[in-house]
Amino acid sequence: MSAGGGTVALASSSAIRTLTRRLEAVVVRFRPFFPFIHAAMAVFFVALIVGPAILPQSALTQRVAGAANWLIWGLWFPLVFLSVIFTGRSWCGTLCPMGAASEWVNRVGLKRPVPGWLRWEGTPIVSFLLVTILGQTVGVRDYPGAILEVFGGTLIAALTIGFVYGRGREKRAWCRHVCPIGLLLGVFSRLGIVDLVPKRPVAGGDAYTERGLCPTMIDLKRKTESRHCVMCMRCVQPERAGGLQLRLRPPGEEVAEIDRHHPTAAEVWFLYLGTGVSLGGFLWLVLPQYQWLRQTIGAWAIDHGWDWIGESGPSWLMVVHPEAREVFVWLDFLLIVGWMVGVMLALTVILAALNALTAWLAGWLRAGGRAWSPAAISRASSRNHSSDGNATARGTAAAGLAKPWRTASSASSARTRSGASGSRKSTVPSAMEYAPAAMSSSA
Repeated sequence: MSAGGGTVALASSSAIRTLTRRLEAVVVRFRPFFPFIHAAMAVFFVALIVGPAILPQSALTQRVAGAANWLIWGLWFPLVFLSVIFTGRSWCGTLCPMGAASEWVNRVGLKRPVPGWLRWEGTPIVSFLLVTILGQTVGVRDYPGAILEVFGGTLIAALTIGFVYGRGREKRAWCRHVCPIGLLLGVFSRLGIVDLVPKRPVAGGDAYTERGLCPTMIDLKRKTESRHCVMCMRCVQPERAGGLQLRLRPPGEEVAEIDRHHPTAAEVWFLYLGTGVSLGGFLWLVLPQYQWLRQTIGAWAIDHGWDWIGESGPSWLMVVHPEAREVFVWLDFLLIVGWMVGVMLALTVILAALNALTAWLAGWLRAGGRAWSPAAISRASSRNHSSDGNATARGTAAAGLAKPWRTASSASSARTRSGASGSRKSTVPSAMEYAPAAMSSSA
Protein backbone atom coordinates (compact mmCIF):
# COMPACT_ATOMS: atom_id res chain seq x y z
CA MET A 1 0.00 0.00 0.00
CA SER A 2 2.76 2.40 0.93
CA ALA A 3 4.77 1.47 -2.14
CA GLY A 4 1.74 2.02 -4.40
CA GLY A 5 1.14 5.47 -2.90
CA GLY A 6 4.78 6.36 -3.43
CA THR A 7 4.59 5.28 -7.07
CA VAL A 8 1.49 7.41 -7.68
CA ALA A 9 3.12 10.44 -6.02
CA LEU A 10 6.27 9.98 -8.09
CA ALA A 11 4.29 9.71 -11.33
CA SER A 12 2.28 12.82 -10.43
CA SER A 13 5.43 14.76 -9.65
CA SER A 14 7.00 13.70 -12.92
CA ALA A 15 3.87 14.74 -14.87
CA ILE A 16 3.91 18.17 -13.21
CA ARG A 17 7.58 18.66 -14.07
CA THR A 18 6.89 17.71 -17.69
CA LEU A 19 3.98 20.15 -17.84
CA THR A 20 6.02 23.02 -16.40
CA ARG A 21 8.86 22.41 -18.85
CA ARG A 22 6.39 22.51 -21.75
CA LEU A 23 4.86 25.73 -20.43
CA GLU A 24 8.33 27.25 -20.20
CA ALA A 25 9.03 26.29 -23.80
CA VAL A 26 5.78 27.94 -24.95
CA VAL A 27 6.61 31.12 -23.03
CA VAL A 28 10.11 31.32 -24.43
CA ARG A 29 8.81 30.75 -27.95
CA PHE A 30 6.27 33.59 -27.76
CA ARG A 31 8.30 35.97 -25.59
CA PRO A 32 9.68 37.94 -28.60
CA PHE A 33 6.08 38.91 -29.45
CA PHE A 34 5.40 40.48 -26.04
CA PRO A 35 6.46 44.02 -27.16
CA PHE A 36 3.93 43.87 -30.00
CA ILE A 37 1.23 42.83 -27.52
CA HIS A 38 2.22 45.74 -25.27
CA ALA A 39 2.01 48.18 -28.20
CA ALA A 40 -1.40 46.89 -29.30
CA MET A 41 -2.74 47.10 -25.76
CA ALA A 42 -1.39 50.65 -25.38
CA VAL A 43 -3.15 51.80 -28.58
CA PHE A 44 -6.39 50.08 -27.55
CA PHE A 45 -6.23 51.52 -24.03
CA VAL A 46 -5.68 55.09 -25.22
CA ALA A 47 -8.54 54.77 -27.73
CA LEU A 48 -10.78 53.34 -25.01
CA ILE A 49 -10.29 56.17 -22.53
CA VAL A 50 -9.85 59.09 -24.96
CA GLY A 51 -12.37 58.31 -27.71
CA PRO A 52 -15.66 58.49 -25.76
CA ALA A 53 -14.50 61.65 -23.96
CA ILE A 54 -13.62 63.71 -27.04
CA LEU A 55 -16.11 62.49 -29.65
CA PRO A 56 -19.15 64.76 -30.35
CA GLN A 57 -22.23 63.75 -28.38
CA SER A 58 -24.52 61.48 -30.40
CA ALA A 59 -26.34 58.17 -30.14
CA LEU A 60 -23.28 56.44 -31.55
CA THR A 61 -21.01 58.13 -29.04
CA GLN A 62 -23.27 57.00 -26.20
CA ARG A 63 -23.10 53.41 -27.43
CA VAL A 64 -19.32 53.64 -27.69
CA ALA A 65 -19.12 55.09 -24.18
CA GLY A 66 -21.35 52.33 -22.86
CA ALA A 67 -19.20 49.69 -24.50
CA ALA A 68 -16.04 51.26 -23.09
CA ASN A 69 -17.60 51.40 -19.63
CA TRP A 70 -18.53 47.72 -19.83
CA LEU A 71 -15.11 46.70 -21.11
CA ILE A 72 -13.41 48.47 -18.20
CA TRP A 73 -15.70 47.67 -15.29
CA GLY A 74 -17.59 44.60 -16.47
CA LEU A 75 -14.82 42.68 -18.19
CA TRP A 76 -11.32 43.96 -17.51
CA PHE A 77 -11.66 44.63 -13.80
CA PRO A 78 -12.99 41.20 -12.74
CA LEU A 79 -10.85 39.24 -15.19
CA VAL A 80 -7.65 40.83 -13.93
CA PHE A 81 -8.39 39.71 -10.40
CA LEU A 82 -9.47 36.26 -11.53
CA SER A 83 -6.26 35.79 -13.50
CA VAL A 84 -4.16 36.47 -10.40
CA ILE A 85 -5.41 33.27 -8.82
CA PHE A 86 -4.04 31.22 -11.70
CA THR A 87 -1.07 33.06 -13.17
CA GLY A 88 -0.07 35.68 -10.60
CA ARG A 89 0.58 39.17 -11.94
CA SER A 90 0.77 38.00 -15.54
CA TRP A 91 -1.55 40.88 -16.56
CA CYS A 92 1.07 43.32 -15.38
CA GLY A 93 3.92 41.75 -17.31
CA THR A 94 2.22 40.79 -20.55
CA LEU A 95 -0.82 43.04 -21.12
CA CYS A 96 -0.83 46.14 -18.91
CA PRO A 97 -0.22 49.25 -21.09
CA MET A 98 0.78 51.45 -18.16
CA GLY A 99 3.57 49.22 -16.97
CA ALA A 100 4.84 48.73 -20.50
CA ALA A 101 4.75 52.49 -21.22
CA SER A 102 6.60 53.18 -17.98
CA GLU A 103 9.26 50.71 -19.01
CA TRP A 104 9.59 52.16 -22.52
CA VAL A 105 10.30 55.69 -21.26
CA ASN A 106 12.73 54.29 -18.72
CA ARG A 107 15.03 53.27 -21.57
CA VAL A 108 15.60 56.93 -22.49
CA GLY A 109 14.92 58.43 -19.07
CA LEU A 110 17.04 60.00 -16.36
CA LYS A 111 17.63 56.68 -14.59
CA ARG A 112 17.87 58.16 -11.14
CA PRO A 113 17.95 55.85 -8.13
CA VAL A 114 14.55 55.09 -6.67
CA PRO A 115 14.26 57.41 -3.62
CA GLY A 116 13.28 56.28 -0.17
CA TRP A 117 9.87 57.96 -0.21
CA LEU A 118 9.00 55.99 -3.33
CA ARG A 119 10.29 52.73 -1.92
CA TRP A 120 8.24 53.22 1.26
CA GLU A 121 5.82 50.30 1.61
CA GLY A 122 2.94 52.73 2.22
CA THR A 123 3.27 54.52 -1.14
CA PRO A 124 1.02 52.13 -3.12
CA ILE A 125 -1.54 52.23 -0.29
CA VAL A 126 -1.72 56.04 -0.50
CA SER A 127 -1.96 55.75 -4.29
CA PHE A 128 -4.86 53.30 -4.08
CA LEU A 129 -6.77 55.42 -1.54
CA LEU A 130 -6.38 58.64 -3.55
CA VAL A 131 -7.46 57.07 -6.83
CA THR A 132 -10.41 55.28 -5.23
CA ILE A 133 -11.74 58.42 -3.52
CA LEU A 134 -11.21 60.59 -6.61
CA GLY A 135 -13.03 58.01 -8.73
CA GLN A 136 -16.07 58.33 -6.47
CA THR A 137 -16.18 62.15 -6.43
CA VAL A 138 -15.82 62.52 -10.22
CA GLY A 139 -18.12 59.60 -11.14
CA VAL A 140 -15.57 57.41 -12.84
CA ARG A 141 -18.07 54.64 -13.53
CA ASP A 142 -20.61 56.98 -15.19
CA TYR A 143 -18.85 59.63 -17.27
CA PRO A 144 -16.27 59.24 -20.06
CA GLY A 145 -14.54 62.43 -18.97
CA ALA A 146 -14.02 60.99 -15.52
CA ILE A 147 -12.59 57.79 -16.97
CA LEU A 148 -10.16 59.87 -19.03
CA GLU A 149 -9.18 61.89 -15.98
CA VAL A 150 -8.53 58.96 -13.67
CA PHE A 151 -6.98 56.51 -16.11
CA GLY A 152 -5.28 59.15 -18.23
CA GLY A 153 -3.85 60.80 -15.14
CA THR A 154 -2.62 57.45 -13.92
CA LEU A 155 -0.91 56.83 -17.26
CA ILE A 156 0.83 60.22 -17.09
CA ALA A 157 2.01 59.42 -13.58
CA ALA A 158 3.35 56.05 -14.76
CA LEU A 159 5.26 57.71 -17.60
CA THR A 160 6.71 60.32 -15.24
CA ILE A 161 7.87 57.80 -12.66
CA GLY A 162 9.33 55.56 -15.33
CA PHE A 163 11.18 58.39 -17.03
CA VAL A 164 12.77 59.71 -13.86
CA TYR A 165 13.46 56.66 -11.71
CA GLY A 166 15.02 53.26 -12.20
CA ARG A 167 18.66 52.52 -12.92
CA GLY A 168 19.80 49.72 -15.13
CA ARG A 169 17.74 48.83 -18.15
CA GLU A 170 13.96 48.75 -18.67
CA LYS A 171 12.89 49.17 -15.06
CA ARG A 172 9.34 49.45 -13.75
CA ALA A 173 9.51 51.52 -10.58
CA TRP A 174 5.86 52.41 -11.20
CA CYS A 175 4.71 48.79 -11.09
CA ARG A 176 6.52 47.97 -7.89
CA HIS A 177 6.15 51.16 -5.87
CA VAL A 178 3.20 53.32 -7.03
CA CYS A 179 0.60 51.46 -9.13
CA PRO A 180 -2.82 51.79 -7.38
CA ILE A 181 -3.70 48.15 -7.95
CA GLY A 182 -0.19 46.74 -8.02
CA LEU A 183 -0.14 45.99 -4.30
CA LEU A 184 -3.64 44.53 -4.47
CA LEU A 185 -2.66 42.17 -7.27
CA GLY A 186 0.57 41.41 -5.49
CA VAL A 187 -1.16 40.36 -2.29
CA PHE A 188 -3.53 38.05 -4.13
CA SER A 189 -0.77 36.67 -6.33
CA ARG A 190 0.38 34.81 -3.23
CA LEU A 191 -2.64 32.57 -3.83
CA GLY A 192 -1.61 31.82 -7.41
CA ILE A 193 -0.75 28.36 -8.68
CA VAL A 194 2.10 29.60 -10.88
CA ASP A 195 5.36 30.92 -9.50
CA LEU A 196 8.90 31.58 -10.66
CA VAL A 197 11.62 30.26 -8.40
CA PRO A 198 15.43 30.39 -8.60
CA LYS A 199 17.19 27.31 -9.92
CA ARG A 200 20.10 28.07 -7.64
CA PRO A 201 18.61 30.00 -4.72
CA VAL A 202 20.76 32.03 -2.38
CA ALA A 203 19.85 32.10 1.28
CA GLY A 204 19.02 35.30 3.11
CA GLY A 205 15.51 36.14 1.92
CA ASP A 206 14.30 38.60 -0.69
CA ALA A 207 16.52 41.52 -1.67
CA TYR A 208 16.15 44.68 -3.77
CA THR A 209 18.42 45.60 -6.65
CA GLU A 210 18.20 48.08 -9.55
CA ARG A 211 21.09 46.51 -11.43
CA GLY A 212 19.75 43.13 -12.44
CA LEU A 213 17.56 41.82 -15.23
CA CYS A 214 14.29 42.05 -13.32
CA PRO A 215 12.17 45.14 -14.24
CA THR A 216 10.67 45.29 -10.74
CA MET A 217 14.08 45.21 -9.07
CA ILE A 218 13.95 41.72 -7.57
CA ASP A 219 17.26 40.10 -6.70
CA LEU A 220 16.46 36.97 -8.68
CA LYS A 221 18.73 34.54 -6.84
CA ARG A 222 17.10 35.46 -3.55
CA LYS A 223 13.49 35.54 -4.72
CA THR A 224 11.10 33.89 -2.26
CA GLU A 225 7.83 35.86 -2.76
CA SER A 226 5.59 36.37 -5.78
CA ARG A 227 4.19 39.77 -4.75
CA HIS A 228 6.49 41.94 -6.91
CA CYS A 229 6.93 39.54 -9.83
CA VAL A 230 5.00 40.70 -12.93
CA MET A 231 5.61 37.42 -14.78
CA CYS A 232 7.44 39.05 -17.71
CA MET A 233 9.38 35.77 -18.04
CA ARG A 234 12.68 37.40 -19.01
CA CYS A 235 14.43 35.48 -16.28
CA VAL A 236 13.24 32.12 -17.62
CA GLN A 237 16.00 30.50 -19.67
CA PRO A 238 15.39 26.73 -19.79
CA GLU A 239 18.74 25.97 -21.45
CA ARG A 240 20.77 27.69 -18.74
CA ALA A 241 21.69 26.39 -15.35
CA GLY A 242 20.91 29.72 -13.67
CA GLY A 243 17.95 32.03 -13.73
CA LEU A 244 14.44 31.17 -12.68
CA GLN A 245 12.17 28.32 -13.55
CA LEU A 246 8.42 27.87 -13.67
CA ARG A 247 6.85 26.07 -10.77
CA LEU A 248 3.28 24.90 -10.28
CA ARG A 249 2.14 24.88 -6.69
CA PRO A 250 -1.06 24.24 -4.72
CA PRO A 251 -3.32 27.33 -4.48
CA GLY A 252 -2.55 29.33 -1.37
CA GLU A 253 0.67 27.51 -0.58
CA GLU A 254 2.60 30.78 -0.21
CA VAL A 255 0.02 32.08 2.27
CA ALA A 256 0.03 28.88 4.27
CA GLU A 257 3.81 29.17 4.58
CA ILE A 258 3.89 32.97 4.73
CA ASP A 259 6.71 33.08 7.26
CA ARG A 260 9.09 31.82 4.55
CA HIS A 261 7.90 34.31 1.88
CA HIS A 262 8.74 37.77 3.22
CA PRO A 263 5.43 38.94 4.75
CA THR A 264 5.09 42.68 5.42
CA ALA A 265 2.80 44.73 7.66
CA ALA A 266 1.96 46.92 4.62
CA GLU A 267 0.01 44.04 3.11
CA VAL A 268 -2.16 43.71 6.21
CA TRP A 269 -2.74 47.46 6.48
CA PHE A 270 -3.62 47.57 2.79
CA LEU A 271 -6.25 44.88 3.23
CA TYR A 272 -7.75 46.81 6.15
CA LEU A 273 -7.61 50.30 4.61
CA GLY A 274 -8.38 49.28 1.03
CA THR A 275 -11.37 47.19 2.07
CA GLY A 276 -12.66 50.01 4.27
CA VAL A 277 -12.40 52.79 1.69
CA SER A 278 -13.98 50.59 -1.00
CA LEU A 279 -16.85 49.70 1.33
CA GLY A 280 -17.34 53.39 2.14
CA GLY A 281 -17.50 54.15 -1.58
CA PHE A 282 -20.42 51.74 -1.89
CA LEU A 283 -22.30 52.57 1.31
CA TRP A 284 -22.69 56.31 0.67
CA LEU A 285 -24.72 55.43 -2.43
CA VAL A 286 -27.14 53.05 -0.76
CA LEU A 287 -27.55 53.94 2.91
CA PRO A 288 -30.35 56.41 3.91
CA GLN A 289 -28.19 57.48 6.84
CA TYR A 290 -25.88 59.21 4.39
CA GLN A 291 -28.74 61.30 2.97
CA TRP A 292 -29.89 62.20 6.48
CA LEU A 293 -26.39 63.26 7.40
CA ARG A 294 -26.13 65.33 4.22
CA GLN A 295 -29.41 67.16 4.97
CA THR A 296 -28.45 67.77 8.57
CA ILE A 297 -24.98 69.10 7.87
CA GLY A 298 -26.21 71.17 4.91
CA ALA A 299 -28.95 72.88 6.96
CA TRP A 300 -26.56 73.56 9.82
CA ALA A 301 -23.90 75.01 7.49
CA ILE A 302 -26.38 77.38 5.77
CA ASP A 303 -27.77 78.51 9.15
CA HIS A 304 -24.24 79.47 10.16
CA GLY A 305 -23.55 81.46 6.97
CA TRP A 306 -21.47 78.85 5.15
CA ASP A 307 -23.19 79.53 1.82
CA TRP A 308 -20.18 78.37 -0.18
CA ILE A 309 -20.94 74.80 0.80
CA GLY A 310 -23.88 74.80 -1.62
CA GLU A 311 -21.76 75.94 -4.57
CA SER A 312 -20.28 73.64 -7.17
CA GLY A 313 -16.55 73.06 -7.40
CA PRO A 314 -14.17 72.27 -10.27
CA SER A 315 -15.17 69.45 -12.62
CA TRP A 316 -11.82 67.70 -12.19
CA LEU A 317 -12.59 67.28 -8.49
CA MET A 318 -16.31 66.49 -8.43
CA VAL A 319 -19.24 65.64 -10.69
CA VAL A 320 -20.41 68.70 -12.67
CA HIS A 321 -22.74 67.41 -15.37
CA PRO A 322 -25.85 69.63 -15.63
CA GLU A 323 -26.70 67.97 -18.94
CA ALA A 324 -27.12 64.74 -17.01
CA ARG A 325 -28.96 66.51 -14.15
CA GLU A 326 -26.19 65.69 -11.74
CA VAL A 327 -24.03 68.35 -10.11
CA PHE A 328 -22.05 68.01 -6.93
CA VAL A 329 -21.46 70.91 -4.55
CA TRP A 330 -18.76 71.28 -1.94
CA LEU A 331 -21.01 69.64 0.64
CA ASP A 332 -21.19 66.54 -1.57
CA PHE A 333 -17.47 66.42 -2.11
CA LEU A 334 -16.49 66.91 1.52
CA LEU A 335 -19.11 64.51 2.80
CA ILE A 336 -18.24 61.73 0.35
CA VAL A 337 -14.58 61.99 1.24
CA GLY A 338 -15.31 62.14 4.94
CA TRP A 339 -17.73 59.23 4.74
CA MET A 340 -15.28 57.01 2.90
CA VAL A 341 -12.43 57.88 5.23
CA GLY A 342 -14.64 57.37 8.27
CA VAL A 343 -15.79 53.94 7.15
CA MET A 344 -12.21 53.05 6.31
CA LEU A 345 -10.94 53.98 9.77
CA ALA A 346 -13.82 52.28 11.56
CA LEU A 347 -13.40 49.04 9.65
CA THR A 348 -9.65 49.16 10.13
CA VAL A 349 -10.07 49.43 13.88
CA ILE A 350 -12.56 46.55 13.92
CA LEU A 351 -10.44 44.27 11.76
CA ALA A 352 -7.25 45.12 13.62
CA ALA A 353 -8.95 44.41 16.94
CA LEU A 354 -10.32 41.09 15.72
CA ASN A 355 -6.93 40.14 14.34
CA ALA A 356 -5.23 41.00 17.62
CA LEU A 357 -7.85 39.03 19.53
CA THR A 358 -7.51 35.92 17.40
CA ALA A 359 -3.72 36.12 17.53
CA TRP A 360 -3.84 36.37 21.32
CA LEU A 361 -6.33 33.53 21.52
CA ALA A 362 -4.22 31.32 19.29
CA GLY A 363 -1.17 31.95 21.44
CA TRP A 364 -3.16 31.34 24.61
CA LEU A 365 -4.45 28.04 23.32
CA ARG A 366 -0.97 26.90 22.40
CA ALA A 367 0.48 27.86 25.74
CA GLY A 368 0.41 25.24 28.46
CA GLY A 369 -0.74 22.35 26.31
CA ARG A 370 -4.46 22.93 26.93
CA ALA A 371 -6.47 19.77 26.51
CA TRP A 372 -8.97 21.27 24.05
CA SER A 373 -6.48 23.07 21.80
CA PRO A 374 -6.12 21.78 18.21
CA ALA A 375 -2.61 20.54 18.85
CA ALA A 376 -3.71 18.68 21.97
CA ILE A 377 -6.66 17.12 20.14
CA SER A 378 -4.30 16.04 17.39
CA ARG A 379 -1.96 14.40 19.85
CA ALA A 380 -4.82 12.62 21.58
CA SER A 381 -6.16 11.36 18.27
CA SER A 382 -2.74 10.08 17.33
CA ARG A 383 -2.45 8.18 20.57
CA ASN A 384 -5.90 6.63 20.20
CA HIS A 385 -5.30 5.45 16.66
CA SER A 386 -1.68 4.45 17.08
CA SER A 387 -1.45 2.28 20.13
CA ASP A 388 2.01 1.24 19.13
CA GLY A 389 3.26 4.83 19.72
CA ASN A 390 4.11 5.56 16.11
CA ALA A 391 5.93 8.90 16.46
CA THR A 392 5.84 9.62 12.75
CA ALA A 393 2.05 9.44 12.61
CA ARG A 394 1.69 11.69 15.63
CA GLY A 395 4.10 14.28 14.24
CA THR A 396 2.37 14.31 10.87
CA ALA A 397 -1.05 14.91 12.43
CA ALA A 398 0.21 17.73 14.63
CA ALA A 399 2.09 19.41 11.80
CA GLY A 400 -0.97 19.20 9.53
CA LEU A 401 -3.13 21.10 11.97
CA ALA A 402 -0.44 23.61 12.76
CA LYS A 403 -0.20 24.70 9.04
CA PRO A 404 -3.50 24.95 9.09
CA TRP A 405 -23.62 62.83 -2.25
CA ARG A 406 -24.99 62.94 -5.44
CA THR A 407 -27.09 66.04 -6.57
CA ALA A 408 -29.73 66.49 -9.31
CA SER A 409 -30.96 69.73 -10.85
CA SER A 410 -34.36 69.40 -9.07
CA ALA A 411 -35.43 67.96 -5.75
CA SER A 412 -37.75 65.38 -7.29
CA SER A 413 -35.42 64.02 -9.96
CA ALA A 414 -34.00 60.56 -9.70
CA ARG A 415 -31.70 58.59 -11.84
CA THR A 416 -30.59 55.03 -11.93
CA ARG A 417 -26.89 54.54 -12.00
CA SER A 418 -25.42 51.34 -13.22
CA GLY A 419 -21.94 50.18 -12.40
CA ALA A 420 -19.91 47.16 -11.69
CA SER A 421 -21.90 46.52 -8.51
CA GLY A 422 -25.30 46.54 -10.28
CA SER A 423 -28.09 49.10 -10.71
CA ARG A 424 -29.03 51.42 -7.92
CA LYS A 425 -31.37 54.45 -7.69
CA SER A 426 -30.32 57.56 -5.80
CA THR A 427 -32.85 60.38 -5.26
CA VAL A 428 -31.14 63.45 -3.82
CA PRO A 429 -32.08 67.13 -3.49
CA SER A 430 -30.43 69.81 -5.57
CA ALA A 431 -27.89 72.27 -4.34
CA MET A 432 -30.54 75.04 -4.60
CA GLU A 433 -32.23 73.63 -1.52
CA TYR A 434 -29.35 75.04 0.43
CA ALA A 435 -29.54 78.56 -1.02
CA PRO A 436 -30.47 81.12 1.67
CA ALA A 437 -33.65 82.17 -0.23
CA ALA A 438 -34.83 78.60 -0.44
CA MET A 439 -34.11 78.03 3.19
CA SER A 440 -36.03 81.15 4.29
CA SER A 441 -38.97 80.29 2.00
CA SER A 442 -39.30 76.86 3.41
CA ALA A 443 -39.03 78.30 6.91
